[in-house]
Amino acid sequence: DDIHSSHERQMLRLRASVASSKVEEWLQVVRDGREAFYNEHESNRYQSRCAWCPPSMSTNKRDGLMQCLECSVVGCGPSSTSSDSSAHMMCHFIASGHNFGITCGPRAEIFCMKCGDFVYHEVFDQEKERMDISHY
Repeated sequence: DDIHSSHERQMLRLRASVASSKVEEWLQVVRDGREAFYNEHESNRYQSRCAWCPPSMSTNKRDGLMQCLECSVVGCGPSSTSSDSSAHMMCHFIASGHNFGITCGPRAEIFCMKCGDFVYHEVFDQEKERMDISHY
């Protein structure tokens, strides 16, 4: 029985380590995205664009654009982010199996493909707030 419980503890530690690494990867995507947002905002030149839309169609969408937290590709978010959205990120999520994205504008909201809605988590909210404070 001790062998099983020792193995279970090792597996739990391994899973926790993997989860912690994944969260840190996602936080770095959030940090990089916020830096890009602030740089674009300060220069008044918006360079974030949907990977699928023609360049003339995807300018200035900001919170209508979403960045995948798994691979960093940027695309039009779900229709809830913009009424004229082509929802390219939804196609990306379905085709890739990725599940989370963050809007590219001032709101920086996390979207969950599995539940089809925006989700909130204290760690991400605190990091966004920390970045916002450091830029104002």
